Amino acid sequence: MGIIPTGGEAMPSQDLSPLATLRVALEPYPEDARQLTFTPNESAFTAPVEVAAGELEDKATTLAGLADGTITPGAVPFGQGDGVRVNFKYTGQGANDLQLLFEIAYPGPQGYETVTAEAPVSAASQARFAAGLRQLLEDGSGTFDWTVAD
Repeated sequence: MGIIPTGGEAMPSQDLSPLATLRVALEPYPEDARQLTFTPNESAFTAPVEVAAGELEDKATTLAGLADGTITPGAVPFGQGDGVRVNFKYTGQGANDLQLLFEIAYPGPQGYETVTAEAPVSAASQARFAAGLRQLLEDGSGTFDWTVAD
C-alpha cells in the first residue's frame, strides 16, 4: 500500500505534529471484521484498519481507562497482519498528564513507512475520544471528529 496522499507514489515518513483533530469512521459491514478509518488533522493521510468483533469495544474500554486513570499509559494498537496499522502511544503520569504519539504505519517495499503526530491530551479530551468510539460501536457505523485540545 504505501503512503499515498495524492500522486500515487510512496513517500518518506512524515510528522504532522501537533495532532489537533482526528476523524474516525466505522464501516457497518462485515460485522466480524469491520473497517475503521483514521484521518489526522484533516490531512490526505488516511489509515483504514480492520477491527475484529469485540476489538473495538475492548479498545474503547482501554481508552476510557486512560481518561479516568484506571489504566497505566501505554500503547493502544489497531490493525493486524501485513496491513496498515495505527498506534496510540500514551506516556505520562496518569489521566491529567497524558502525552499522545499517534502513528500510522503503512506497509512499503522497505518495511513500514510512518506518519506521526503528537499532542498533550487532557483527561476530558481522552474521555471524549473514548465516548466517540463507544458511540460508533452503538450506532454500528458512522463518523466522529475528535478535537484533541480542550
